[in-house]
Amino acid sequence: MTQPAPDQSFSGGSRGAGVWNLYFIGKFVLLWLNYIQLKPIENAALLALILIPIRSLLMRRIRAAAALAGAFALIWSESWLPGPDVIIRNIGNLADFSPAYLLELASSAVNIEMVEIAFAAFIVWMLLRNWIRFTVFTIAGLIFFSLPNWRMLLESEKNETPREVPTETAAGALSATVPLQAESGPLPPQTEPANDAGINRWLTRFYQSESERRAGIPQEARPRDFDIAVVNICSLSTDDLEASELADHPVFSRFDARFENFNSATTYSGPATIRLLRSACGQPSHEVLYNHREPSCELFGRLEQAGWKTTFFMDHNGQFDGYLDSLRERAGFAEKLSDQSAYRQALAAFDDSKIYRTADVLRDWLKHKPADGGPTAAFFNLIALHDGNRALSSSRPMPFKPRAENLLNDLSQVMTEVEASGRKVLFIVIPEHGAAVRGDKIQMARLREIPSPRITHVPVLVKFFGLPKTKLPAAQIRIPESTSYLAVSELIGRTVTCDPWAASTTCPRPQELFKNLPQTWAVSENSNASVLSYQDKWWVKLPGDKWIAYPGM
Repeated sequence: MTQPAPDQSFSGGSRGAGVWNLYFIGKFVLLWLNYIQLKPIENAALLALILIPIRSLLMRRIRAAAALAGAFALIWSESWLPGPDVIIRNIGNLADFSPAYLLELASSAVNIEMVEIAFAAFIVWMLLRNWIRFTVFTIAGLIFFSLPNWRMLLESEKNETPREVPTETAAGALSATVPLQAESGPLPPQTEPANDAGINRWLTRFYQSESERRAGIPQEARPRDFDIAVVNICSLSTDDLEASELADHPVFSRFDARFENFNSATTYSGPATIRLLRSACGQPSHEVLYNHREPSCELFGRLEQAGWKTTFFMDHNGQFDGYLDSLRERAGFAEKLSDQSAYRQALAAFDDSKIYRTADVLRDWLKHKPADGGPTAAFFNLIALHDGNRALSSSRPMPFKPRAENLLNDLSQVMTEVEASGRKVLFIVIPEHGAAVRGDKIQMARLREIPSPRITHVPVLVKFFGLPKTKLPAAQIRIPESTSYLAVSELIGRTVTCDPWAASTTCPRPQELFKNLPQTWAVSENSNASVLSYQDKWWVKLPGDKWIAYPGM
């Protein structure tokens, strides 16, 4: 009688794990490359289930079905993909996506290289399974990779060393010697041990410290004759610009100042805009952001108190995910949206709604002034760069680069028109977050569930229109310190207080306005993931998990 060859069983009988060895060995490779986190106990239980001898054909089939379901659920939970709770919570938004966009997203999620590697591994296993007992390697591998210090044993600490965000200073590398605003208080020092418990203790102190910080915005009316414009752009990070070869677009050199190390603190439009609109105070946690409103922190409400009439412009209708309603409910932003009937449609959004041309939206603000001639504080929200937007003549999403070029060109053109008008304006461009044009070890391109520094590190730009040339800086002012929204509100408050456009002003030159702005450690949150910089290293945490070094950073 012919004896069964080692590892020939596909169903996982008593003579080995069979084809399941590919599942486990593949996991070890993914773990080595930082694509997953291994759950030793659950994997050991799955392997035991596969190896238990079962005589009944029916029971073997039931066991195979259970193992398949368990293996899928297990590797999903070990990956960095959004969990079922996140998918269920966003099912309504997914239903709003156009069918073409959903299909395009699904196709882009398939990694052809990984599929080819898996197919090649299967062929190798088929050829060698009668000669090599793969199950022995699977058991040995599971034991080894379950060791807490297995990377150290393989001398691979270099895989976890921090890496700077492309082209800019890493947001976590904040010098303790940089002077701070007296009213802001010192940043909590990062002296706790760099482990889960230590980081959690430090994070508690961070939020406590942030809750006590305030921007210096006057509470009484100030007679001023300059306007304020804050342009909030969706999906534009420093890394997106680098990946699209647009970092040197001419429009960036036209600004008087640039925050080079600004953290948007989130990767979704709603929380990003709410954080900006509530930036007169320090950075709250994601939970506090959505469960507690503080009117004294609302930037545009404070500007109204100081004498500015607020106005509101968007290149979209604000309906997706209740965006507009969330601004009113959680940031007290009650301003009426400007009439969009004269805007030209430039794109169709990922949900098939209209997106209007950037230049039309900005020009609408430029040509309208209050009848009394008083100063205005305008807020813009632009989503032309959001993933999935398409040209009107196409059913497929338009690539990021041409859309970004169009937006930056429109911005440059309108800046020329503002200069020609002679209008005095403090003009600030502040992106919500990035588009994730490039992915990383734990998150593929275009996904934004995990707020990685590639997505939250955004270019914030400032222009003083109408300021005499004698007051303008000779070169662009660069702010390299780690900053976030509080620094922008403080800058606005300083400008409101001293009015650098006034002929008899005692206000310092613009360079002085940027000195000692409040700094903020890079801490970013979404509802299902957190990322922060601690002791010059990036860390990531998912709900229910511990803080770990961000793989590949």
